[in-house]
Amino acid sequence: MRTRQRNRLAKTRLAEAEQKLSNTRRWARALQKEIETYKGSVTRLYTSLESLLPAGAAHLDKLLVDLEAYAAAGAEGVTTSSASGDQATMSRGGSGQTPRPAIPKHLLPTVQQRLEAPAGGLNFLLPPLAAAHQQSLGPLADTISPAAINQRVILAANASGSPRLALCRLAPADTSDSGWCVLALDDARSEQWLSQDIATLTTARPDWVKILALPTGFSVILSADGIEAVFNQQDQSVDLPGVSVAQPASGPESETKTEQAS
Repeated sequence: MRTRQRNRLAKTRLAEAEQKLSNTRRWARALQKEIETYKGSVTRLYTSLESLLPAGAAHLDKLLVDLEAYAAAGAEGVTTSSASGDQATMSRGGSGQTPRPAIPKHLLPTVQQRLEAPAGGLNFLLPPLAAAHQQSLGPLADTISPAAINQRVILAANASGSPRLALCRLAPADTSDSGWCVLALDDARSEQWLSQDIATLTTARPDWVKILALPTGFSVILSADGIEAVFNQQDQSVDLPGVSVAQPASGPESETKTEQAS
C-alpha cells in the first residue's frame, strides 16, 4: 500500500518536473526570439543615427552660416540706407549729425569661429589711448550686464599690426564669451581667431578698460591718434564729451568713407 502511494507521488512529481522543463524550454525559445528582434531594431536605429546625425549637424551649421551672412548683409543695407538718407537731408540744408561708416559686418567672426577660437594673445601696434579719450567713455558704460574679467575677447589674428582697429561687442556666443571682438579694420576678414580673457587683455592694454565696459551692440574704431568713432546699437555715431575724435588716415578706403560722409 505504501509502495503504491510512493510510486504515485513520484510520478506526480516527475510530471510536474517535465512540465516545468517544457515551459522553460518554450520560454527560452521565446526569449531568444525577442532578443533577436530587439537587436535588429537597435541596429537599425544605430545605423540611422550614425548616418543622419552628422548630415543633420552639417545642415544646421550651413543654415547658421547662411543666417549670419543674411543678417550681416541686411545690417549693411540698413546702415547704407540710413547714411544715404542723412546725406540727402544735409544736402537739402537740414541739420543733423555727420554720418560716419559703421563697422563692415563681413569682418566679424561667425558664432562657430568664436566658440572654437583657441587661447592666445596679440601685441597691438596702436599706442595707448590718451586719458581724455578713456575718460570720455565712462558715461556710456554698461551698468546692467557688464562683461566679466574672466570672459573671453575674440581677436582677429591679423589685428596685431593693423594701424586701425575695430572693437565690437556682439551678443555673447555662450556664457564664457563677453561678446567683444577685435578686428583689423583696413584688412581682409581674418581666417584665424584667438581668444583671451578680459583680465589678461586689460593687463596688456589698460587703456582699453573703458572700451570693454561699453554695452552690447557698441563698437569703437581706434587709430594711432586715438578714438576715431564710437557707434551705438543702432550703428549711429556717438559724440564723446570734451573729445574731438581722430580723423581717418588718408588712403583709398578713407577717401571712400569721406565721400560717403560728405
